[in-house]
Amino acid sequence: MSCPTVADGMVLISLSRNGLQQMLNICHAYACKWRFEYNPLKCGVTVFNEKSTKKVHVRQWNIGSAQICEVDDYTHLGITCNTFMDNSMCIQEAAIKLRGTLLSISNSGLHPNSCNPVSSRVSYTSIVIPRALYGCELWNTCTSAAMMKLEVAHRCCMKYVQRLNMNTDFTLSCIDIPSIETIIDYRKLQFFGQLCRLSSKYLYKQVFTLRVLRYYNVQKQYTSFIADIYRLLVKYGLR
Repeated sequence: MSCPTVADGMVLISLSRNGLQQMLNICHAYACKWRFEYNPLKCGVTVFNEKSTKKVHVRQWNIGSAQICEVDDYTHLGITCNTFMDNSMCIQEAAIKLRGTLLSISNSGLHPNSCNPVSSRVSYTSIVIPRALYGCELWNTCTSAAMMKLEVAHRCCMKYVQRLNMNTDFTLSCIDIPSIETIIDYRKLQFFGQLCRLSSKYLYKQVFTLRVLRYYNVQKQYTSFIADIYRLLVKYGLR
């Protein structure tokens, strides 16, 4: 046994209840063959695009003899997704992480009083922002109120780094750092560019191309990654 323990996460996607159950059966058969187990308590089924909030049909999901519960939200690889495709929970956590991570670094010895603001800016952009904005490339249709929460947390961090009064308006320009919305837009466009340069031999490149063509020619969805990218391309004159 070269690897006695395994920690992996899987995502199964299906357009129908029967299709998803068939995939669960395949996973169970494979696990029985190679003698490992799925933990049903760590699994969850999230149903999207329900026409009614009331669950008229009772759905039951099983992997082997164990039942898997249906949940409203699920976290995979640190990214939380819910049935309503709402990003408010992720944005709220990001705002908390901006302040929390910066204060944690300060308490570890790198306090702004003992560091040049430029040095603090480097640690902020290389440690705090990546941790807080993890997965922001997939956020879409962010409301102005949600974005304002991030902006307030972002500016508070920069005021703390520069030891400025909390009522100061020119915080970001003093240390030459963009707004949090600009940073998120840049990360989304960077991810979009990586998908565009990806070789067409990969399945996810084919899926990505199909979604772009479908959005542009057939179905212009309002809440999707492609719709958000299209909005950014128009915003920055890149269409």
